[in-house]
Amino acid sequence: MNRLIAIVVCSLVVSVYSTAQQIEQFTQPTFSHFLFNPAAAGKGGTPEFVFKYRTQWVGAFDGEEPTTQILSFDTRFKNNFKNLGIGAIISNDVTGPTNRLGIELAYSYKLKLGESGGKLALGFSGFLLNYSINTNELILSDPDDPALFNPTNNQINADANAGIYLYDKNYYVGLSAAQLFQNKFVFNTDEAGFIQLARHYYVIAGYVYDLSDKMEFEPSVLVKAIQASPVQYDINARLIYDKNYWLGINFRPGESVAGYVGFIYNDRWKIGYSYDYTTSSLSAVSNGAHEIMLGFEMPKKKTPKTPSKEGVIIPAEN
Repeated sequence: MNRLIAIVVCSLVVSVYSTAQQIEQFTQPTFSHFLFNPAAAGKGGTPEFVFKYRTQWVGAFDGEEPTTQILSFDTRFKNNFKNLGIGAIISNDVTGPTNRLGIELAYSYKLKLGESGGKLALGFSGFLLNYSINTNELILSDPDDPALFNPTNNQINADANAGIYLYDKNYYVGLSAAQLFQNKFVFNTDEAGFIQLARHYYVIAGYVYDLSDKMEFEPSVLVKAIQASPVQYDINARLIYDKNYWLGINFRPGESVAGYVGFIYNDRWKIGYSYDYTTSSLSAVSNGAHEIMLGFEMPKKKTPKTPSKEGVIIPAEN
């Protein structure tokens, strides 16, 4: 009987992550395309760091709410290698007795589309993921049951992501797939308790409209499809003033409505905050979600100018 209880409890924990979204979710996607599409690595052209901290379902777990921290870096090479982009991501996600700690390295190659300035990028990334379950946080009728795996269980596995990304200064469209090989994390010898990575698909599209000399409007949508789960939608609308201040709203049907604000300080620092109001059945116990973003972008070097044969000053190509 005790063996059965242990297996049932562990299976419940596992099922949450084997059938639902396994990859970190954020409300401020405008600054995070690279997090779910490796082809967006180096899009900005200059080295950029972005840190995000998110607390989910505040108040529902007596101070043990799910938390996520993520640090990303991406840049694009210059001169003869200007078509190459690279990036790295370190992520940490804690939900109840489970913890996901990962590191990802990404590569992208960009093709220029004619003279319009548009670019088509292809990207690939590989990652290592340490998945652990702390069974000390589970309530069992017999903690000494030999059917229970070790008090702290760590498993490491690898997988890969791929994507394609089309963009210009006013629009972007991307398609990507994550956890392509759907590898398993096995936590005991008879494989009764395991977590299998589910393949995730992402489609993102957005456009920046010029409303006036200083005001812009950016609507966008992010579609997430996961095996054995309903398709999810992130619908966003953002107003941007003077390219340095923004105010936006995010809507996830059946899940949440969120507002977010941010600004750029000293042409380098990006600071943002969002609050999600829960609209699902969890609203009875959850006070929503908080998310903080801090970004740092290296200043762009002034483009040198060279005279043409006709004497016209022409900016040098980056």
